[in-house]
Amino acid sequence: MIATSFAAAILMTATPVADTTIATYVGALSNVDPEVGQALAEPNSPAYWYATYQSLHQLAFRDAGDVSGPMTTHVVNGTAEVCYGGDQAMFETDPCTQLNSFTESPDGLIISCTVDGNELAPRLGVASEAVAVGSTATATVLVSYQRQDGSLAVILALEAIGPTSFSNAITYVNPDGRQVEAIADIGPSDILSGAHATFLATFPASLPGGRLAWQASTVDAAAVTFEIPVPH
Repeated sequence: MIATSFAAAILMTATPVADTTIATYVGALSNVDPEVGQALAEPNSPAYWYATYQSLHQLAFRDAGDVSGPMTTHVVNGTAEVCYGGDQAMFETDPCTQLNSFTESPDGLIISCTVDGNELAPRLGVASEAVAVGSTATATVLVSYQRQDGSLAVILALEAIGPTSFSNAITYVNPDGRQVEAIADIGPSDILSGAHATFLATFPASLPGGRLAWQASTVDAAAVTFEIPVPH
């Protein structure tokens, strides 16, 4: 689903959410299938894209070999505590966050919440269209999220028609034109013919709405430079 705005979902009539509904939603965040959490959220809402981010975050680490188990959740009086485990906990500045101020639609679907007191919508980015990487691969931004420490996590799908190697040097151009280099990435850089991978790149002090500049190479071609929008 390609989207450009949360406005319609946010402007819906929203009501507070019962603990049982919150528990079901946050429990789905640890599922590597994003459709599980998406089904509990209003389409194209901040809660929809937050569920997408959390599930794909789990998937990126699982594909990279982290088998330490999913995040843990605990819900009391409208507040959910969500904690990463294993390699994911070491990747985060703070492995635990608090989600509260949940709202839902008249249909009982989660619209939004706050994360450690911060609104979701300004910090979430939606999916992009697929971008060709030469003639051998495609790259697609699946979701992006500005984490609590101000860094921007961008999760991509990489698909290869032929063997493709992606550079470890990734540049993010912020909406204001400021350029930063990736400070961490999770996922394979070499994609075999016919394979696909989930890739997570993190950039310091950044917001969605900019673009990635990246390079890749194939067995029969020189390096290819390409850009991918990171929509907000």
